Amino acid sequence: MNNTSNNHSAFKYFHLNKANWPFWTSLPLMAIGIMAAVGVESPSLLTKLLIAGITELGFAFFIAHIIVATVDEREKISHRETVLNEYGAVREKLRTAERRVAAKMHLSHVLDIELPKSISDELSEYLITSRLVKRKQRIVYQLESAGKYVKLTQRFDATLENVDVQNFEFQPTFSNYGTHKPDIENTLPHIKWGLNSSEYWTSENTDSHFEPINEIMTKTTEGQEFIKPITIAPGSLIRQKVCIIVPKYCDDNEIFTNKQFSENMEIEIRYDRNEFEVDYRFLHPRIDCCTKMESPQADILNFKYPFLPSHGIVVWWVKKQPKPS
Repeated sequence: MNNTSNNHSAFKYFHLNKANWPFWTSLPLMAIGIMAAVGVESPSLLTKLLIAGITELGFAFFIAHIIVATVDEREKISHRETVLNEYGAVREKLRTAERRVAAKMHLSHVLDIELPKSISDELSEYLITSRLVKRKQRIVYQLESAGKYVKLTQRFDATLENVDVQNFEFQPTFSNYGTHKPDIENTLPHIKWGLNSSEYWTSENTDSHFEPINEIMTKTTEGQEFIKPITIAPGSLIRQKVCIIVPKYCDDNEIFTNKQFSENMEIEIRYDRNEFEVDYRFLHPRIDCCTKMESPQADILNFKYPFLPSHGIVVWWVKKQPKPS
């Protein structure tokens, strides 16, 4: 059907009508010029000029018609693409609206309660905007003394899956600690504060191996981003590993929260038990949300329940005072 339509569209530029007069004018002019050039023997200079003029005029009309037809066809193609893009945008808005309504109806049906509109809107927003889900994530915090301060090394390793039915334009999901530069960074300039390293890989599905991403990145106030976002197909995975070093006080805390839905989380806090006292507060509705394992130099927390956006953990510490001799 498309080929027949395209052929019909192409042939319309050669139909016998007023719109195609340059083409039909060019044919007899070129024919007269060519026949005269071949049939006239020993033409005079004036005759040669006249034959050449008629032939060139015919070719000029012919070329002009081809250019007009080409430009017209390109404009129509461009207009068609614009209309299709606008139609796609409208369809996406309708699909989003349908998801929002479906999410609200699902919540009301499952919970069997009528939530206030502001709350149901917020819950449905979580559902319809969650395109990435963390399948795995592991965090390592390392506490070390740094003069009168504490050096906190943070390592994040997360694997995310695109659970949408459409492609997802991925940018790094972590946030740095901002543009403020504490005094400790000037006091200890030999330490590479801030973002130290970042690595990214993609996988088409859970059974295939990960390929490294080598796209160019640029720094932002939040950390970094790809100059060109990474397209993640439905069901595909992306893995990100990030290392950030931040200065902290001796009596301080660190809050980690998830931006996406997460199936699980493991967090390891490494520290010298003779030097620090460490404790935790879980930002999760379940009291028994994790198990804790202790070693001489670390605590390992394994969360066995999923995390919603904004769920997380607060790690706080106090640097022990030396015992008086």
